[in-house]
Amino acid sequence: MNPKGKGRVFVFDDDADSLQSVMAVLRRDGFDVFPFADPREGLARVEAEGGDVVVTDLRMPGLTGLEVLRHVTKKIPDVPVVIPDGVRYRSRGRSRRSAPAPRISS
Repeated sequence: MNPKGKGRVFVFDDDADSLQSVMAVLRRDGFDVFPFADPREGLARVEAEGGDVVVTDLRMPGLTGLEVLRHVTKKIPDVPVVIPDGVRYRSRGRSRRSAPAPRISS
């Protein structure tokens, strides 16, 4: 935990825009955020340094969110894993996110 009592959040997402959005929300709320476009690099770091939560995209090349979940559950079971639902809806022929990223508080 950081001095403000907020957690260390490891975020894995191969989409740079999504990664930046999640980082911005979490940092705004005072979390220490460690972003990784490559989940393998992120897993190595969270194993070495510890963390309070892993937030991962479901679909990524090389390692899926479910594989991240399995790895964390096996190797560092005290760290919860969050896989946000990227549900989209159609509006006037365009695909958009259904809602802005949620606020997370401890």
